[in-house]
Amino acid sequence: MENEDQKIIINDKEYNIADLSPQSITMINYITNIDKKLKDMQVEIDQLNAARYRFIEILTQSLETDE
Repeated sequence: MENEDQKIIINDKEYNIADLSPQSITMINYITNIDKKLKDMQVEIDQLNAARYRFIEILTQSLETDE
């Protein structure tokens, strides 16, 4: 899709990407990249929390066996 056909909504206002300044387009690209990184980090946080929870379960079982 060409930039002239692409639109973006920012603060409830629609903009044609072709009408934006190069700086605005760069900022949109930065924000898009940051959003992807945040989503990826959230997946990693979820995985680490699940692993932590499982290790706590294993430790708890081990301590109960040691008694």
